[in-house]
Amino acid sequence: MKKVSIIIVNFNSSIFLKNCIESIYKYTNKELFEVIIVNNSPNDNLKFIKEFFNDIKIIENESNLGFSKANNIGIKESIGEYILFLNPDTEIISDVLALFLDFSEKNNKNIGACGGQLFFNTKEKQESYGNFPSIRQILFEFGLNKIFKKHYREKLATGVIDNKNEMTYCRGKKVDYITGANIFIKRKVLNEIKFFDEDFFLYYEDTELCYRLEKKGYNNFFIPSVKIIHHLGKSSNDNINKLLLIEKSKYLFFEKCYGKNIKKMAIILYIIKYTLAFIILSEKRKYFLLIKENYCLINK
Repeated sequence: MKKVSIIIVNFNSSIFLKNCIESIYKYTNKELFEVIIVNNSPNDNLKFIKEFFNDIKIIENESNLGFSKANNIGIKESIGEYILFLNPDTEIISDVLALFLDFSEKNNKNIGACGGQLFFNTKEKQESYGNFPSIRQILFEFGLNKIFKKHYREKLATGVIDNKNEMTYCRGKKVDYITGANIFIKRKVLNEIKFFDEDFFLYYEDTELCYRLEKKGYNNFFIPSVKIIHHLGKSSNDNINKLLLIEKSKYLFFEKCYGKNIKKMAIILYIIKYTLAFIILSEKRKYFLLIKENYCLINK
């Protein structure tokens, strides 16, 4: 039986996937893990994977089922005691499975999800964890985040770039949530919370999963000694379709985790924020569409 199941959801990412797979086999004992690719791209047959990595299990979906549902399909087909959810646009640069396992099995900290330090391919650090979205966080974004920078960054920001020396918390740092590009979790714990919430198509499914873990009494950890390159983490937010999907998922998180009234309060605050941005900043079309989308979402 394999110790770890690595689940990778592919959607139009085959240009990165080969490097991702090669890095896993380069740094990790192949007797330790299995790889399951859940392919959400019907037009991408992953021929190179089938040709060169015949021990990898590929699950072909007839359409893009979304990140949450595809991962849940992978979970049901996996056998590992632990599961590593890994983005196809990542590359590991050391034996990260050994580091994750060492942390998980040598600590008695009621561990939920774990994640490592993500880097751009320039070796510049990325956001690797964050705080749960909150009304207080939104209010700070009206200007207080510029005044109380450290407090906002450490206690409220939904995405955190950790610039501290990794020896500051070499045995892990407790955080709210782990970025979904890499999530390491014990199967027993995952079974307890019933996997990813499939109401989330894309975005915030990692945040919501970690929120449920915390509510169950588990602690989520950032492990800076685990280093992973994440190629697309620097992708632009200028794509309006992506922005609108993020908005929907963000409010779904608010509703599921805090209730409908808090969700409505969050939408109203963001309408005010985007209206001010529309007046002051130059990206008029983007903020107009965000305001319009928020008005459509307020009563849903």
